[in-house]
Amino acid sequence: MIDFASDLAQFRQETDISGIGQQSINQATPIMDPTQKASPEIEAQEISAPTFADDLNAFRQETAQVEPVGVASEVASRVNVLSGELIDKQREVEKKAQEERIRQLEETFDQAQDFESRSLASDFDEAGIQPTDRTRVETGQSGVLPGKFQVTQGFGNRNDGVEVFSGGVNYGVDFATPKNTPIAAPDGKWIVVDSNGSSKREGFIGNNDNRGYGNSVLIENAETGERIRFSHLNQASVKNGDIMFGGELVGKTGNTGNSTGAHLDVEYYDSNKQIRNILGSSYASGLFGR
Repeated sequence: MIDFASDLAQFRQETDISGIGQQSINQATPIMDPTQKASPEIEAQEISAPTFADDLNAFRQETAQVEPVGVASEVASRVNVLSGELIDKQREVEKKAQEERIRQLEETFDQAQDFESRSLASDFDEAGIQPTDRTRVETGQSGVLPGKFQVTQGFGNRNDGVEVFSGGVNYGVDFATPKNTPIAAPDGKWIVVDSNGSSKREGFIGNNDNRGYGNSVLIENAETGERIRFSHLNQASVKNGDIMFGGELVGKTGNTGNSTGAHLDVEYYDSNKQIRNILGSSYASGLFGR
């Protein structure tokens, strides 16, 4: 920044004639009668004096055109801009870190669930517990259901008046089945992750038994980690930790929980535990028996 005060002081010293001019006049000429005319040298000094004042005024006008306040204002404005950019970048970094933390937590949770399910299956195998060690019911069905049944509500269907526990969206597929229709496990080896058969009330909208599922059974494929939940059952035929194979009885359809009539609701979760449409999965062809 220009040091205007220092430059002005130096200029004043260089152009200061208040003492020098008078001293020169006193030394150059004796005291004269006021009626006498001054010598040409004295007249020249007197004439030239206003020239320095003019130069000083010109210097002041030039320096007045530069506004230090304006420079400081511009610097402050730039600092504010840079500060804002820095804050935005910091927020972006923090957001990415938070998203990565959430992703890691979700991954850890999924791995823990997968480990728990696989460890459970391993424990049962090592203990020599086989499906024959419990009441094992073969349905004799070639599919999950004994025949073909109509879809009454598809996956992702919007129904605010009915799906009151899932934000108005149906995340399963509903099949119109008479009460007590047998449900068989799909092909493969399965672990019963969650079995709930405590609901005794008939279904109605807003019935929150077992979070609206009513009686339900959630099974997990011991090899792939895929899961299938059967809900609104009249009866759950298995208990938590049971190992079962394709064709065994899971339960019987009914009208419990958040339900308007007898039917079967089937939810499917892929190996990443993401809910999907079972009609678009590899199990679709095995839903209906002949």
